[in-house]
Amino acid sequence: SDARLRKNLEMRAKIVAAIRAFFDARGYLEVETPIVVAKPGMEPHLEPFQTEVADPFGNRYGAFLITSPEYAMKKLLVAGFPKIYQLAKCFRNGEAFGGRHNPEFTMLEWYQAGTDYRGIMDETEALVKDVAQKVFGTTEISWRGEKIDLGKTWERLTVCQAMKKYAGINLDAALTDKKLLVEAAAKLGHALPA
Repeated sequence: SDARLRKNLEMRAKIVAAIRAFFDARGYLEVETPIVVAKPGMEPHLEPFQTEVADPFGNRYGAFLITSPEYAMKKLLVAGFPKIYQLAKCFRNGEAFGGRHNPEFTMLEWYQAGTDYRGIMDETEALVKDVAQKVFGTTEISWRGEKIDLGKTWERLTVCQAMKKYAGINLDAALTDKKLLVEAAAKLGHALPA
């Protein structure tokens, strides 16, 4: 309905404004990098959309839509821009439609020189808490009928620890014996292709 669409668009606008305010307050520079590039990223599990660029003389050149702004942003980082962020349109071909998945989507990507993964984890936690507070007026949200307080200190686990604790899967064993992952998915009602 129009009312639902309006509500969603207004909520999205508030979230985007809150994200920008968060990074701007921390001295980040918002950047905009190319969406059409001559060479796609070398991500083995991502398939870029292919296109063509034509010049006024009738020449045509192969090109791609970005799967993320990572490469262009890392060039800016190396060029001396120590704190940058971008809300970029990204495109990924060969993936399923439906639900929360779409081949065209908006990605938030940010980089900060001189920090490590723990600093980025701290900043991610602060970002989510700040955006929730600005958009909802609280850090407590409801997801699928469950109340979640984003304001609490977040649990930090490795992927292996999280898989063991929350899915009961020994990831190291599952990476060598993929049937363990297929069986675990089946218990949750998911059928995976061979």
